Amino acid sequence: MSSNLWRNSEGKHKEHDLVRELVDQIREVAFEAEDVVETFLLNAERQKQRTTVGKVFHYPEHKLMLHGMAKRIEGIKTSINDIYANKEKYGIEIGEGHMNPYFEATLQRRRKEVDDDMVGFIDVFDILLKKLTEGSTQLEIISIVGMGGLGKTTVAKRLYNDEIMENHFTSRAWVSVSEDYDTRQVIITILNNIMPQADDLEKQETDKLKNVLRTHLLTKKYIIFLDDVWQTNMWDEVQAFFPNKNNGSRILITTRNTNVARHASPKEPHFLRFLNHRECWELFEKKVFRGDLCPSHLQTLGMEIVDRCKGLPLSVVVIASMLASQEKSERIWERTLKDVSVHLSKDEACLEILALSYHYLPVELKPCFLYFAAFPEDYEMSVRRLISLWLAEGFIHPLGELTMEEVAESYLDALIDRSLVQFGNKRTDGGLKTCRIHDLIRDLCIREAKCENFMWATSKINGSCSTIRKSKPRRLSIHGYTTRTILSKDCVSSSVRAILSFESQKSFASTTFWKKVYTEYKLLRVLDLGAAIRVDTLPKDIDNLANLRYLRLFLNAIQIPESIYDLRNLQMLFVEGIKSLNVPIKALLKLKSLQQLILGKSITRLYGNSKVSLPQIQLESLQVLSSIYPDSDFECAIMNGLCPNLKKLSLYSSHVNIWSLKNFFASLPNLQSLKMSFSDSNVSHDIFKGVTEAELPSNLTKVTLKSSYWSDDSLNMLGKFSNLRILKLQDMKNISFKVREGSFPRLHTLHLDNIQGGIIELDGFAVLHLRSLFVKRCSCRFGWSGDIFTLPSLKDIQVLWPNGRLADSLERFKQENAIKCRMLVHKGD
Repeated sequence: MSSNLWRNSEGKHKEHDLVRELVDQIREVAFEAEDVVETFLLNAERQKQRTTVGKVFHYPEHKLMLHGMAKRIEGIKTSINDIYANKEKYGIEIGEGHMNPYFEATLQRRRKEVDDDMVGFIDVFDILLKKLTEGSTQLEIISIVGMGGLGKTTVAKRLYNDEIMENHFTSRAWVSVSEDYDTRQVIITILNNIMPQADDLEKQETDKLKNVLRTHLLTKKYIIFLDDVWQTNMWDEVQAFFPNKNNGSRILITTRNTNVARHASPKEPHFLRFLNHRECWELFEKKVFRGDLCPSHLQTLGMEIVDRCKGLPLSVVVIASMLASQEKSERIWERTLKDVSVHLSKDEACLEILALSYHYLPVELKPCFLYFAAFPEDYEMSVRRLISLWLAEGFIHPLGELTMEEVAESYLDALIDRSLVQFGNKRTDGGLKTCRIHDLIRDLCIREAKCENFMWATSKINGSCSTIRKSKPRRLSIHGYTTRTILSKDCVSSSVRAILSFESQKSFASTTFWKKVYTEYKLLRVLDLGAAIRVDTLPKDIDNLANLRYLRLFLNAIQIPESIYDLRNLQMLFVEGIKSLNVPIKALLKLKSLQQLILGKSITRLYGNSKVSLPQIQLESLQVLSSIYPDSDFECAIMNGLCPNLKKLSLYSSHVNIWSLKNFFASLPNLQSLKMSFSDSNVSHDIFKGVTEAELPSNLTKVTLKSSYWSDDSLNMLGKFSNLRILKLQDMKNISFKVREGSFPRLHTLHLDNIQGGIIELDGFAVLHLRSLFVKRCSCRFGWSGDIFTLPSLKDIQVLWPNGRLADSLERFKQENAIKCRMLVHKGD
């Protein structure tokens, strides 16, 4: 029998390999077709832009290109016919993705190892037990949400088997739903749990089974555990079977998907935390030593190994299971410590548990997720940078009236809801500033990205490029030896769409490097060289990269190389540097597709002849511009319509007398965010001089003022912005900022950082919509009328170094409200 079982599984494994090979062939042909189309379009555009003489001169070359394209298209057709012939020959069917049968047994064992015994989560268990056995008599749905391998099922099983639960409910049922659920089988499983004496359930019609289930539960105080729910549809199909008889019945759902939990119930789900260090160590010790204590000489190494698991029970179990079967020696454990991530990534069943979340993603989210393979381990990713990369790659598609950025944010939210991406820091407007992924998710991401030739991440030059050449990845993420990797003769180039460098060692991009890039990576869309690779200049022929959408570099000069302005399809330009930059406005006007121009932390001067009208060629796509010195040239350009659709503007000035904010407001009707910094800290600035209340932009929702003194008139004018929602005041001295009733009608976030001296007063009736208050490093007097901390809308307070009165009010507020309040009390006033 075992021989037949082996032959059967071997046959399934071969079938799986055939399907995978066929999918790889289809993907390769699709990539080739994409290359042909993009190459043709770029050459056609180049020919179109030439003069009449140029077109004649380059006609033989253009004709040869067309002939080459035709041959490649014929080759693609032949490949497609061969693929279909092989599909028919071997009887291969490609449908929904299924688990590789080769790993199924191991995967089930891994799940059992994680779920066997609950270690840690005692606080979580107590909270959930209280929710399930106390509170409302109405039927309530409680959800546990978390990533794969975190222990959701473990906690739920412990609850299910607890004696209190057994005594509290008259009927209990456990159903493992999974992604390929069957509603009929779910019903039968529940009935087998609550009616163990029932016979012939499998033979009964589905409608009759539904009636039997509902009728039985009508007389019971029941609890149903629906473990591993993937789809909202599943809940829609079964909820009618669970009657609400106002007797305290409960349903508990475990899921990786927040949307499933929120669809089933308006109650906020319980997001399962990661294990803390003590809990990880307890689980590790239990799995490795089977009840015995870890010897003292191995404890330090063991704790370091546990720390590398980042609180994920699945990671702890995988490493512990491996060490349990090996010699308990410092030599073995030291070797394991060096390669914890390698050991985890080699455990196929471990990754398959997590891979379910990836394979179940909607098709539009998969490339967005795979892009995380580019980032180094433990990397805190800037959400704005990530979204910019997604946009440049063309992953984001229009959706209703949402902007492309809003659609991208919804994609990121969806990945977070599916427990694949974790929250990082938040912006002042409540949006996500940074995000991250668990190391094991990153290993999964890298594996899937390689399998699909989506991206290769490499940190070593030796032996890596020849492998890359064989697989022809579409993207390269290089974590070391960037220039050597690109210059390597073995490194693939023609298929690459993105190069991202996360170099840590400073180096310079040579002429040879640039020549290799613009001659061999002609279809490049993204070039991100990071901050370590310094750029002095760019060759004129960089315009060969006509497909480039995104360019990020660190410039070691005061002028942006003129050749950059020939990249006519460029949408996003990010330039950092140690020197102030000078940018000619007339040259900038060539970049008609430019959407974001982020010029680092240094001051940038856009210059041109202010006495002569600039050409009426607008940068209509430009939405983000930072950090600009607002002199008369720049003001003139804005008034002449340089960027009429600008939404975000960051200005840095030494004084305000040479430009007028009034002119900016009149010329930038779509402005939503304005940041102004001043280097002169000894002059009081009246930035709104000459601006009447009627001239204030109605779309402006965020203002950031940084550095120096500010006139009372300027600060008071802020309260008259009709739609101002976020206000940040930073690095100021001796200000008088008073929020009175009738001002700041929409303000929901107030951020005060390093306000030295002066007074800040808030009227509780003036900030009725205030949701977030951030006070940091402030030595000013802080006063208010009424108790602002009783505002119903106030949800988030972070205060560091408050004065005595503020500290007392915060402490009282913290005791009376279940709101997270971070506080560091300063002893003095």
